[in-house]
Amino acid sequence: PTTITVNDVTGLASEGIRARNNAADTAITVQGSSGDVVGATDGIYLRSVGGVITVQRLDSVTGQAGDGLDLASLGGAITVSDIGAITGEGGFGILALSEGGTTSIQGVGLVGGISGTSGSGISVDARGGSGGDIDIGGTTAIGDVTGSDDGILALSDGSGSILIDTSAGSVSGGNEGVDARAYGTGSVSITTA
Repeated sequence: PTTITVNDVTGLASEGIRARNNAADTAITVQGSSGDVVGATDGIYLRSVGGVITVQRLDSVTGQAGDGLDLASLGGAITVSDIGAITGEGGFGILALSEGGTTSIQGVGLVGGISGTSGSGISVDARGGSGGDIDIGGTTAIGDVTGSDDGILALSDGSGSILIDTSAGSVSGGNEGVDARAYGTGSVSITTA
């Protein structure tokens, strides 16, 4: 596994943090007890071939010309938690592609929100395999979410279910506030303020 523990990180020409595991089922974790991560493109860019991706315990993540978080795991779970603010100044706030893995986003944006100025605030695609479950704010509240496209976009298929709870904050999008689509047999539950 790859574990990156940080305080403050700035990428002057590219991502603040970039990590890729090409070995199957190898986990990647980015964590801190605090700290601000800033990238000239994406704030944090992570790729794993079926391994679990975890990003947790940071003050803020900013992508100045891209996404705040750009995360993809080919069937592995993705977990994002306890980040005060996430901003994609040139893209999405959080962009997560799990291809059938479970995706959980908890306790984020409670200080400065989650925003995507050229995309959705939060976009999760868990389609693939037997379909991955998506849980956004269902365990720990999330803050305000804004996106130039959708506020929150969540897609699953197969048996994957979608749970979204934004009752602790507001959600706004240039298109939809919340767009949740389960293309298979999974359930959809949405709770707003």
